[in-house]
Amino acid sequence: MPGFSLTVAHKTLSIGRKSPNLTPSCSSPAHQSNATVIQMDVRMDAHLIVVNLCLIMIQAVTILTVDASSSELRIHRELFQGYKTYARPVKNSSLPVSVEMSFVLRSVYNIDEKQQTLHSSVAIEMTWVDEFLSWNATAMGGIREILVPMKKIWSPTVCVENDVTNEKCFNRKSTVQIDSSGKVCWWFNRELRTECDIDISKYPFDQQKCYINISNLYSSDKEIILKIDNSSSLITGQFVRNDEWELFGKFDDIVRFQIGPLNFTLLSFEFNLKRRGSFHVHSVIIPVCILTCLSLSCYFIPFSSGTKLTVSIEVFLAYALFLNSIFDTVPSFSRRPFILGLFMTSQLIFSAFTVIMMVVLSYLYQLNSEVPLPVRKLYAIINGSRIPSIRRRNRPQERRDSGDIQRGSIRSRACRGSGVYPKRSLSTSTSIRSKYSYHYDCSGNQSVNWIELAHTIEKRTFLVMLILNILCYLISVCILFN
Repeated sequence: MPGFSLTVAHKTLSIGRKSPNLTPSCSSPAHQSNATVIQMDVRMDAHLIVVNLCLIMIQAVTILTVDASSSELRIHRELFQGYKTYARPVKNSSLPVSVEMSFVLRSVYNIDEKQQTLHSSVAIEMTWVDEFLSWNATAMGGIREILVPMKKIWSPTVCVENDVTNEKCFNRKSTVQIDSSGKVCWWFNRELRTECDIDISKYPFDQQKCYINISNLYSSDKEIILKIDNSSSLITGQFVRNDEWELFGKFDDIVRFQIGPLNFTLLSFEFNLKRRGSFHVHSVIIPVCILTCLSLSCYFIPFSSGTKLTVSIEVFLAYALFLNSIFDTVPSFSRRPFILGLFMTSQLIFSAFTVIMMVVLSYLYQLNSEVPLPVRKLYAIINGSRIPSIRRRNRPQERRDSGDIQRGSIRSRACRGSGVYPKRSLSTSTSIRSKYSYHYDCSGNQSVNWIELAHTIEKRTFLVMLILNILCYLISVCILFN
């Protein structure tokens, strides 16, 4: 360590000695003035001593720093004198440079189902040995590592093949660490937008497999060999929790392919992501179930209220709105059927059918007359009965329940000789009316008006729609969670 010199001005003071020219008198003004001057000189000397000590310490630290920096400057000067950044860092040009890479998915910002892209943040570490950047740490003041700007050394041109932006290759604006053995360590974080083949068939309970492919686009395996380093410190589970996506699997693979006589290496990193479906259950599934219940409840609203058709139309519009909002977030085409889309479409069709039935039933409810004979037969089929059998079964009962009415006196002229009792005889029979809510005319056929027909159709339609909705729900749940 070089020496240093510091000159300090000394001042000799005689404190306590009697001056021959001064009379030691406490009351003398001249004596008081001299004492004051001596005290000020003493204070100034103390301040000078403190300042000089501080200057000595600062100069010593500076000398030590310059000495350490001089060793690092020597390393930089000796390493990069005549260094070429475009030449591979091997002394034997027939050998390839081995580049080991560690890759960690830090977070998932978004998965765009419509654009089929994955927006993520990754941490990357690459290491290789530069044979021209090594030194003796003992001879260089014990310095074993230095930081160097990336642009001053050779680096592999590594790119993300399935990146959708224009910046596929990693830039050289970062800093690398070099140790005394020539090992170069380059680590950095980067946001990526990569292609991802989205499968929406089981949305919102879907699982996606996204790949990030990295390769050296401009060098074959004869010049650079890419390897995966799973022992790096980056492999520590650094994934940041995402509110929508959960990382449940990570795999990597080395793919080697050939283009002409040259062999190339592709590093493929696979990430398995599972969507958290709780939000979609609350915002989509539960509202759709409520709409289904509302659609079925339309069959229980009385015709006299006047809101039967209005409620069914409002439910249909709500289904259409939900279906439109879902299809806005998913791709227009999918290789596999979109289960939730098919389910919503079926519910929309059921709701439209309900609206049509409400219109028809509202029209029938306005008619207050008996239906024609073909419709009566259809009505009997809907009720699961046959007219002749009902006629034969009820005639003996009519005779027993009409003892107070003479047979010849209650026959009408139109029914005389036919052997069938007229409509008013059946209406007077309490036991028959309690068993059957309809009447018979003179020919033995049912006498039904349009209101009764509308009520019967409404009940049968409700049962059919209930069964169809239950089947639709069961099939969708089985497919989604299979």
